[in-house]
Amino acid sequence: MSLDHDEVRRVEIGGGVYVRVPATEPAQGAPEPAAGSSWGFRPSWLVLAGGAALLGLLRLGVTRDGILAAGVLAVLAVLSAIDIRWRVLPNKIVLPATAATLAYQLAFSPDRAPECVIAAVGAAVLLLLPSLVQRGAIGMGDVKLAALLGATLRRQPLQLRLVLSATLRKIEGQQIDQGAASVISLGGKKKKGGIR
Repeated sequence: MSLDHDEVRRVEIGGGVYVRVPATEPAQGAPEPAAGSSWGFRPSWLVLAGGAALLGLLRLGVTRDGILAAGVLAVLAVLSAIDIRWRVLPNKIVLPATAATLAYQLAFSPDRAPECVIAAVGAAVLLLLPSLVQRGAIGMGDVKLAALLGATLRRQPLQLRLVLSATLRKIEGQQIDQGAASVISLGGKKKKGGIR
């Protein structure tokens, strides 16, 4: 998929090197967001969401975890499309998805209830910390998204570490190496090759 010239902008990353990134404004001809909203929804994203859900079901089967993965992957596909287009993660999607994920986990895995809640809160707090040091270091939408991912992944160390380390690397002006990110994310032990 290629982007039209109007949909990207050039950003200098230093030393005269430029990268192309999605424009922060919707391109000309893009549908306007709904009244009172800073983002809009495209019906074609339902196909993207359905495809992501199908992949989750094909990979994990129609099991308790497969159904959860299908739902969360569908939500993440729509959130990705909205974030790329309008640079926002809407509360109208993230918060209900987090609540639904926690409710699903509590209903079908009551033995995992404390683990899910602690992972959701812990992931959100971890991503909130940089903003307490420097205002705007990371967006609050990302913090709420971390809660959704924490509730979904629980304490599955590798997946959660990968998500958190990738998000931590996003922080502007911060240089966090792979080993430090793995130690920060869940107190994991650093191995010679990076994340274990």
